[in-house]
Amino acid sequence: MLDESCTNTSCFCYDSRLHYPLFTTDGHGAFMLLSSLSLGLLCVILMAILLDLVVGDPKRLPHPVQLIGAFIIRLDARWNRGDHRTQRINGFLLTASVVMSTFAITYAA
Repeated sequence: MLDESCTNTSCFCYDSRLHYPLFTTDGHGAFMLLSSLSLGLLCVILMAILLDLVVGDPKRLPHPVQLIGAFIIRLDARWNRGDHRTQRINGFLLTASVVMSTFAITYAA
């Protein structure tokens, strides 16, 4: 799919699916790829904002980030004790617990 061609002034790397240079030695192709990705990303972000404004979060349920924050506060109150070394180990365990439990809850279904 990738085709490299060089002239005296610059080298191009083409992807036949995109129909324009992925990058050139002078940087113009990279700018073209970035600008097309940026436009698509901008559209996705705007659609997400509109969807969030229309649908929003249900008022009767807490946001998942609030639940994660409450979990961190509880563990921090119990584990943030002792000397510096113990606090560092407990901080690592707290981080691992939050990440693993969030992963497990997210992908359990």
